[in-house]
Amino acid sequence: MTQANEDNRRYKILQLVTTGWELADPDRAVNLTRDQCDATLDSLVNLEGINPTKLKVVLNETPLPE
Repeated sequence: MTQANEDNRRYKILQLVTTGWELADPDRAVNLTRDQCDATLDSLVNLEGINPTKLKVVLNETPLPE
């Protein structure tokens, strides 16, 4: 894969909850660049206190698990 393709990737952050994997924050955790994703993860863990083992990053086009 080329560097240009990797730079264009977009990500979303999922959180493991009692009903399974859901968007960690529907307003802030979708369609993120790599830098935005890093910053949002940092905020979720350090400011909101979410356990990092309950979070995962996937490509934005990845469907949510059912």
